[in-house]
Amino acid sequence: MQPVPIDAAVDAAPDAPPDAPPIPVGDLDNAKRLYGQMACNSCHTITGEVRVGPTWLGLWGTDEKLEDGRVAHVDAAYIRKSIVEPLADVVAGYPHAMPSYAQSLSDADIDDLVALIYSLRSQP
Repeated sequence: MQPVPIDAAVDAAPDAPPDAPPIPVGDLDNAKRLYGQMACNSCHTITGEVRVGPTWLGLWGTDEKLEDGRVAHVDAAYIRKSIVEPLADVVAGYPHAMPSYAQSLSDADIDDLVALIYSLRSQP
Protein backbone atom coordinates (compact mmCIF):
# COMPACT_ATOMS: atom_id res chain seq x y z
CA MET A 1 0.00 0.00 0.00
CA GLN A 2 1.34 3.42 -0.94
CA PRO A 3 1.85 5.72 2.09
CA VAL A 4 -0.62 8.58 2.32
CA PRO A 5 0.92 11.94 3.23
CA ILE A 6 -0.45 13.04 6.58
CA ASP A 7 -1.69 16.36 5.14
CA ALA A 8 -3.80 14.52 2.55
CA ALA A 9 -5.30 12.23 5.19
CA VAL A 10 -6.26 15.16 7.41
CA ASP A 11 -7.65 17.19 4.50
CA ALA A 12 -9.85 14.25 3.46
CA ALA A 13 -11.50 13.93 6.90
CA PRO A 14 -15.23 14.69 6.95
CA ASP A 15 -16.85 17.66 8.63
CA ALA A 16 -18.51 16.99 11.98
CA PRO A 17 -22.29 16.54 12.02
CA PRO A 18 -24.23 19.36 13.73
CA ASP A 19 -25.05 17.24 16.81
CA ALA A 20 -21.47 16.07 17.38
CA PRO A 21 -19.74 16.60 20.73
CA PRO A 22 -17.24 19.45 20.98
CA ILE A 23 -14.39 19.25 18.52
CA PRO A 24 -10.97 18.74 20.13
CA VAL A 25 -8.83 21.81 19.63
CA GLY A 26 -5.16 21.49 18.88
CA ASP A 27 -2.30 22.50 16.64
CA LEU A 28 -2.43 20.02 13.75
CA ASP A 29 0.94 21.16 12.41
CA ASN A 30 2.56 20.33 15.73
CA ALA A 31 0.67 17.02 15.89
CA LYS A 32 1.92 16.07 12.42
CA ARG A 33 5.47 16.88 13.53
CA LEU A 34 5.03 14.84 16.73
CA TYR A 35 3.59 11.90 14.76
CA GLY A 36 7.00 11.50 13.14
CA GLN A 37 9.31 12.90 15.81
CA MET A 38 7.89 10.78 18.65
CA ALA A 39 7.80 7.72 16.34
CA CYS A 40 4.00 7.35 16.57
CA ASN A 41 4.18 6.46 12.87
CA SER A 42 6.26 3.37 13.56
CA CYS A 43 3.28 1.67 15.25
CA HIS A 44 0.17 3.66 14.24
CA THR A 45 -0.72 4.41 10.63
CA ILE A 46 -3.04 7.03 9.18
CA THR A 47 -3.92 4.81 6.20
CA GLY A 48 -5.93 2.04 7.84
CA GLU A 49 -2.99 -0.36 7.66
CA VAL A 50 -2.48 -2.30 10.89
CA ARG A 51 0.96 -2.31 12.47
CA VAL A 52 1.97 -2.86 16.08
CA GLY A 53 -0.87 -0.61 17.27
CA PRO A 54 -4.29 0.36 15.92
CA THR A 55 -4.46 2.68 12.92
CA TRP A 56 -5.54 6.23 13.70
CA LEU A 57 -7.61 6.40 10.52
CA GLY A 58 -11.26 6.10 11.54
CA LEU A 59 -10.38 5.30 15.17
CA TRP A 60 -12.25 8.24 16.72
CA GLY A 61 -15.75 7.38 17.91
CA THR A 62 -15.31 3.62 17.68
CA ASP A 63 -15.79 1.12 20.49
CA GLU A 64 -12.65 -0.94 21.00
CA LYS A 65 -12.73 -4.31 22.74
CA LEU A 66 -9.99 -4.42 25.35
CA GLU A 67 -7.93 -7.46 26.24
CA ASP A 68 -9.69 -7.76 29.60
CA GLY A 69 -13.12 -7.94 27.93
CA ARG A 70 -14.20 -4.38 28.61
CA VAL A 71 -15.13 -2.04 25.78
CA ALA A 72 -13.69 1.47 25.53
CA HIS A 73 -15.25 4.28 23.50
CA VAL A 74 -12.55 6.18 21.63
CA ASP A 75 -12.87 9.84 22.53
CA ALA A 76 -10.53 12.53 23.86
CA ALA A 77 -10.36 11.04 27.36
CA TYR A 78 -9.57 7.55 26.04
CA ILE A 79 -6.85 8.81 23.69
CA ARG A 80 -5.27 10.99 26.37
CA LYS A 81 -5.24 8.06 28.82
CA SER A 82 -3.77 5.78 26.15
CA ILE A 83 -0.90 8.21 25.63
CA VAL A 84 -0.03 8.65 29.30
CA GLU A 85 -1.11 5.21 30.65
CA PRO A 86 -0.93 2.92 27.61
CA LEU A 87 -1.11 -0.33 29.57
CA ALA A 88 -4.34 0.65 31.36
CA ASP A 89 -6.58 -0.16 28.39
CA VAL A 90 -4.81 -2.41 25.87
CA VAL A 91 -6.90 -3.17 22.77
CA ALA A 92 -7.47 -6.90 22.29
CA GLY A 93 -5.06 -8.47 19.83
CA TYR A 94 -2.30 -5.88 20.27
CA PRO A 95 0.91 -6.30 22.27
CA HIS A 96 1.92 -4.38 25.39
CA ALA A 97 4.40 -2.39 23.33
CA MET A 98 3.54 1.30 23.80
CA PRO A 99 5.58 3.29 26.32
CA SER A 100 4.07 6.07 28.38
CA TYR A 101 4.55 9.56 27.01
CA ALA A 102 3.50 11.25 30.27
CA GLN A 103 7.01 12.63 30.79
CA SER A 104 7.79 13.22 27.09
CA LEU A 105 4.79 15.25 25.93
CA SER A 106 3.22 18.38 27.34
CA ASP A 107 -0.53 18.63 27.89
CA ALA A 108 -0.67 20.88 24.81
CA ASP A 109 1.19 18.26 22.74
CA ILE A 110 -1.27 15.59 23.85
CA ASP A 111 -4.18 17.90 22.97
CA ASP A 112 -2.61 18.32 19.53
CA LEU A 113 -2.40 14.55 19.00
CA VAL A 114 -6.00 14.13 20.16
CA ALA A 115 -7.06 16.75 17.61
CA LEU A 116 -5.11 14.94 14.89
CA ILE A 117 -6.78 11.61 15.66
CA TYR A 118 -10.15 13.39 15.67
CA SER A 119 -9.35 14.88 12.25
CA LEU A 120 -8.84 11.35 10.89
CA ARG A 121 -12.29 10.13 12.00
CA SER A 122 -14.65 8.19 9.71
CA GLN A 123 -17.66 9.76 8.11
CA PRO A 124 -20.81 9.39 10.20
